[in-house]
Amino acid sequence: MSLLMRASRRAFWILCRILPVKRNKIVFQSYYGRAYSDNPKYIAEKLRKTGKDIDFVWVTNGVEEPKAPEGFRVVLFRSFKYIYEMSTAKIWVDNSRKEYCMKKKNQYYMQTWHGGFAFKKVERAVEKDLAPRYVKQAKRDAEQTDVMLSNSNASSKVYREDFWYNGEILPKGLPRNDRLFDFTDEDVKNGVGRVSQDEFICKDPNCPSHTLYTRGPKGHKVPYFNADRNASRNIAMSEDFVKKNAKDNAFKKIDDLYEINNDIDAA
Repeated sequence: MSLLMRASRRAFWILCRILPVKRNKIVFQSYYGRAYSDNPKYIAEKLRKTGKDIDFVWVTNGVEEPKAPEGFRVVLFRSFKYIYEMSTAKIWVDNSRKEYCMKKKNQYYMQTWHGGFAFKKVERAVEKDLAPRYVKQAKRDAEQTDVMLSNSNASSKVYREDFWYNGEILPKGLPRNDRLFDFTDEDVKNGVGRVSQDEFICKDPNCPSHTLYTRGPKGHKVPYFNADRNASRNIAMSEDFVKKNAKDNAFKKIDDLYEINNDIDAA
């Protein structure tokens, strides 16, 4: 982005501060507009089912088709229209750090962070390896965030220690995981569902040969643990199950973990 365009966008942010906030407007964004996915998607779908008069706005990067359902107004990321929608929305819902933006006092920003639970160090824990511009952006994003959703005590601990965040943490789980508790036989065939009290499974379309399998409901063969920690992002299990069955060293020391799952949409 050119210096002139960046200056123009920031000037427009300032200009839009005088615009009134629309109380029923919510702007949803996932992975900087890459797709209609992750926690923002499931929050939006739950709200749509209420039938309330909500102005739904979904952000797209203009490269990948977001496939947002009917009823959503789609706006291009970084465009002046995007700035206008953000400036006049009552609520922002995102799963990644926001680029430069100016939140008003009467706006509400919910951060649903895409990582859920990660075994890699992130944010402040690896600050020396991050670009200075990103660190500045992350700190600004944290200052503007009103609440972060958390799916475990371990995640809450990381948010508090490494995200430059001192606001409210809501330990109510992640919306994208709700389908693990509410599924059909067809979901099980597709690799999504609950196997037992301790086992939760979801499909990884790129399961390597060393994936371990178990038998799901009605005998369906499903992966329950992936020995490749980088691919294990699509597996969700209880803490006790992990301790009893994990083969990867990455799982030997886990505190208050009850799910591992980055994106069960599997794009």
